[in-house]
Amino acid sequence: MSDPKPIAGIGLFVGWQDPSNAIEDTPPRPYLIKLEADIVDRAWYAAHQGLVPWNGQDLYVDYYVDPATRMMFAQPSLRGAQDRARAWHAQVSESWNFAEARAHSRWLALYSRYVGERMPRKKLVPRLKEFWLEYVDGMRPDVAPVPLGLPRNPEEVFSDGAWLGWEDWSWVARG
Repeated sequence: MSDPKPIAGIGLFVGWQDPSNAIEDTPPRPYLIKLEADIVDRAWYAAHQGLVPWNGQDLYVDYYVDPATRMMFAQPSLRGAQDRARAWHAQVSESWNFAEARAHSRWLALYSRYVGERMPRKKLVPRLKEFWLEYVDGMRPDVAPVPLGLPRNPEEVFSDGAWLGWEDWSWVARG
């Protein structure tokens, strides 16, 4: 049996490949991303399957890696339940609750170039919204892929009292 091939459309971003072919720098949870044809054409099967909880059920997935970026992603295994795999590929987005979206934002802050440059926090705080908008608009290829369905304006989407400001959105408060 030949190795499975990914399909252009959507995938679950799971992290980056480390030298041992394991996954490193994983996000708080795998999330849906758009997979362009060039990524799918380059990607190769990462030689393992796994289970991912999805919509209340375990979904068998195949893991792939894009050698140009070391990005690892997963897609439903077409060797398993065909109907669930087809339903998964038909999705175009997912919903994010406040806790998940903020956890993603805080994880992203750890891997962004702003933090990597060790910019002092007091200088970075005024630029957080600018960085966030660049990220969700896909203008930051230097950081993790943009999740489908992640709110562009979290201060509006989570205005029900959960929103505490851009600094809270990006960092765990110091105790």
